[in-house]
Amino acid sequence: MTATAECGDLVTACRSLSSQHTMKSDETLSEIGQRLWSRDVSLWVGEADEQAAIANRLGWLDAPVWFRSQINGLVSWGDEVRAAGFDRAVVLGMGGSSLAAEVIARILGQGPGGLALTVLDNTHPDAVRAVLESGHLNSTLFLVASKSGTTLEANVFLATFFEALRQKIGADAGKHFVVITDANTPLARRAADEGFRHCFINPGDIGGRYSALTFFGMVPAALLGLDLSSLCDGAETALADAQLFEAGEDNSALNLGLFLGHWAGRGRDKLSVLLSPALTPLSVWIEQLIAESTGKRGVGIVPVADARVPLDAYGTDRLFVAVGLASDADLTQRCQAIKAAGHPVHYHSLTSTESLVGEFFRWEFATAVAGSLLGINPFDEPDVTVSKNTTTALLQGQLETDTTPWVTLIDEAGIRVDGRRAGSADTGALTSSLRGFLTAVQPGDYLALLAYLPGTPQHETAMAALADQVRLWVRAPVTVNMGPRYLHSTGQLHKGGPATGVFVIITVSADSDIAIPGEAFGFGQLNLAQAEGDYRVLAGLDRRVIRVHLSCPMDMGLEKLSACLETDAMASG
Repeated sequence: MTATAECGDLVTACRSLSSQHTMKSDETLSEIGQRLWSRDVSLWVGEADEQAAIANRLGWLDAPVWFRSQINGLVSWGDEVRAAGFDRAVVLGMGGSSLAAEVIARILGQGPGGLALTVLDNTHPDAVRAVLESGHLNSTLFLVASKSGTTLEANVFLATFFEALRQKIGADAGKHFVVITDANTPLARRAADEGFRHCFINPGDIGGRYSALTFFGMVPAALLGLDLSSLCDGAETALADAQLFEAGEDNSALNLGLFLGHWAGRGRDKLSVLLSPALTPLSVWIEQLIAESTGKRGVGIVPVADARVPLDAYGTDRLFVAVGLASDADLTQRCQAIKAAGHPVHYHSLTSTESLVGEFFRWEFATAVAGSLLGINPFDEPDVTVSKNTTTALLQGQLETDTTPWVTLIDEAGIRVDGRRAGSADTGALTSSLRGFLTAVQPGDYLALLAYLPGTPQHETAMAALADQVRLWVRAPVTVNMGPRYLHSTGQLHKGGPATGVFVIITVSADSDIAIPGEAFGFGQLNLAQAEGDYRVLAGLDRRVIRVHLSCPMDMGLEKLSACLETDAMASG
């Protein structure tokens, strides 16, 4: 569904969407968009102080124009970095500070003479060790990305790699580091004090997950050697389209927002994003934007990675948004089949992958519109800090062991299953314990696999296969979220959204830990504390949750979990 007329029909329906939404009774489609462009904060719910905060989070509306003004400086700086002998870059950041960079790198790749670029957003010791022992530290530029300058993960990554380089090259270690942050943050001050190569000060009125078109996304693009002017063309096209309000004009961003808000408000709150194969990496960025923006006040849109399941397996809680390349006839046909089966579908076509940057702006605008319709503030993340604070308390020994919200249900052959004291799964054999817990999933629920693994492609493939098996058992949407990344993404939805989530946290013992300079804990301790902290918060909110800990070899443990579900007995029932 992309026609303006069809979306116009939704306006009337949306007026009764929520007792909290802020649409006016006589409001037209164009007026909604015009209020957003005028920065009318009354579009979103909140007290005076909340709306004042929203007013300082709308700078993303100007981001394409701001981006254009920065291109010449970024191109020159990128040339200087390459001339200095760097051939690879590693982004050290979480959530909105790193996901745009990862998407750009995975979809667009390296341009002529560009640096190879990866993202480290995983605290498992094996993930950190892979960078430390890569053999390329002397030619690696580290981008430390944190809006607040206080992000725990970014700072412990910085401490670790800075010390490793200091030991290798001495006083010039700072020349291997670049900071992206807001003005006057602790990170900005450290960059100045320790002689970092550069510190990019981002616009302060743009929140992290709305920052793809700022330095957080565009500095990595410059290092990749991409044509920034062409990328900006896509962003400016999306900007212009979002300003179309005359009769007959198709404002895709506004229509998408109306589509999401309307259907989610009517119970279709499980969003499947269908993408052409070349655009698949975009899903992780959309996931964060949608989940963290809408998951609060007991409502929210649950992004679900696409799975090619039979059409009759989709429930009445689903809605579908497709972003496809114009040449992708298979995706077009699939959308037609889904729509024919009675599900709402919104389709948007891109001429090429170079149009990717425009999608960042289109989805940001749409999310802001959907937030208004759902009666929430799409620019805050009130529940994200809860797990962070619990993790810190655990690391500092401020939580007593007798406050642990679980008991061990089963400990069998290197796999331990912990459940809430209230009994969320039956004790007994591993298979029966896991299957017993899966019966907690009811129609309208979703199940999230929260995996604290090293995050290699192999482990991501294994988790995707496990999700496929779980899906047969629960007959409900199944998501895979890698920890601790999800704490800065879908974690807000898990806690602040509807109580329809069922959670399986998967942790694994590391063969050896890596010390963190200046800290009393290592990465292995940090990784497990982040998982336990989230478990405690979810249990405290009465969410249905278990933890599965693998003390056996990781691959063996994942195979055992998969084997527990190797039957169609329940699926056929």
